[in-house]
Amino acid sequence: FVASNNLSTVPLRKPLRMLTINNSDISSGLITRKVTLRVSIDDHSEDLALLVTDIGDDNIILGMNWLR
Repeated sequence: FVASNNLSTVPLRKPLRMLTINNSDISSGLITRKVTLRVSIDDHSEDLALLVTDIGDDNIILGMNWLR
């Protein structure tokens, strides 16, 4: 998504580890970059800092804070 939309990313100060639901590391390794995007859902919009990694055919993974 980031590459196909020519989005600018910035490096993270410290690489992050992402775990799957079964507590194993994601196959693409440490996350080293982020992108800030304006996200709009219905009448609500906000700028979000999103971590960038290869997650296959999906565009975004929502964390537990979003799902609660």
